Amino acid sequence: MARNAILLLLLLFVSLFSASIATEKVAALVQEQPLTLQYHDGPLLFGRISVNLIWYGRFTPSQRAVLSDLVASLAAPSPSVFFSSHHAPSVASWWKTTEKYRTRRTPRLQLVQGRQLVDEDYSLGKSLTSEQIVELASKGPNSNAVNVVLTAADVAVEGFCMSRCGTHGWSRAKGQRGKFAYLWVGNSETQCPGMCAWPFHQPIYGPQTPPLVAPNADVGVDGMVINVASLLAGAATNPFGNGYFQGPSTAPLEAATACPGMYGSGAFPGYAGNLLVEPSTGGSYNAQGANGRKFLLPALWDPSTSSCSTLVFVRSLWPSTATGIIITTTLLLAVLSIFFTYFMNFEVFNVSNYLWNNFLGERCSSRPLGSAVLYGIDFDIEQGSSQYYSILNTSLRARSSWRRKVFLSGAPQCPFPDAHLGPALRLGLFDYVCGFAGLLF
Repeated sequence: MARNAILLLLLLFVSLFSASIATEKVAALVQEQPLTLQYHDGPLLFGRISVNLIWYGRFTPSQRAVLSDLVASLAAPSPSVFFSSHHAPSVASWWKTTEKYRTRRTPRLQLVQGRQLVDEDYSLGKSLTSEQIVELASKGPNSNAVNVVLTAADVAVEGFCMSRCGTHGWSRAKGQRGKFAYLWVGNSETQCPGMCAWPFHQPIYGPQTPPLVAPNADVGVDGMVINVASLLAGAATNPFGNGYFQGPSTAPLEAATACPGMYGSGAFPGYAGNLLVEPSTGGSYNAQGANGRKFLLPALWDPSTSSCSTLVFVRSLWPSTATGIIITTTLLLAVLSIFFTYFMNFEVFNVSNYLWNNFLGERCSSRPLGSAVLYGIDFDIEQGSSQYYSILNTSLRARSSWRRKVFLSGAPQCPFPDAHLGPALRLGLFDYVCGFAGLLF
């Protein structure tokens, strides 16, 4: 009897939901206290700066091409050369967030592709200290440069895989007064991919979600892309340890490290966020660059909004998804609002199966909305207890995969925290938490 009542309520509110899709709703995300990266009055990188790659150890030509294309993509691109689709977000547009750290008095920074140096003979051995990393970096140009030291998968570096995946800093060349910036990133493929190549490998701790497919079919190098991009953003905005950061200068939160594990909207621990997927390979990415290359780049802290900014806000929910077209202006989730009053613990999984088969999946012949497939569930609970919603959300979330994300959102009532969704909210089970200005329908 209780189950029949639930299904009748679902069908009633489905009809109301269908009539409401054409009505735009004003929603405000419930946000935590904003993070602020403080400016410590030091100089930022400016002017024309060359990015020079120093390859230490053996890399294949295809591996070098991936990281070389990343550097080439940082310049303002030409669509005919750089993109296979003008709709796709670009590496250059990702980098533009770093320009927001500059005032009118701060000259603009222009990164250009510089020299490439190769040391395949392991001239300093296969176990390097931090001082030897600086020594390698100094082999590149010593002015107007960022020298990037890249170590191969069989090279051990002090602190690598224990406390860091890479680092950036500055040094002075012998006999010169000027300073140059450098960074180092190691290939973690065989040493610690769960730490330094997530989300392309199973994490070593935290939620054990399935790994994503690397866009360039190389877990180690695609992990290096993430770390090189993160450290380049840090070097641009905090090159000498007195730029933009929060916390101690010895372990600062910087432009990218202030947004750990975030690559698309809706990210939470263990989930990288809403990303684009290459249909032919299944590779996950959020930016395109030189030679049509696809990359996954980290979110950057945006000083204009005091929040983490991602390239992909939400994937299109319509057939255009496969073409790489994204929606960035409005959250257009086709959500089913359900008003549960009572249901018992043993029925939770039955309700989860019903929602999946009739609205989210494609396995039921008697679907209330016909062939339309919804992409998520919005919980607007106004009566009953707070029990079982955490179990229901967990059951629905377990059906997500890199091919098919199930979006879950909640609409808490006033006052906050919500009396019905409070336990589920505290567990962080929702992709979005919204407050509506006015009635839902």
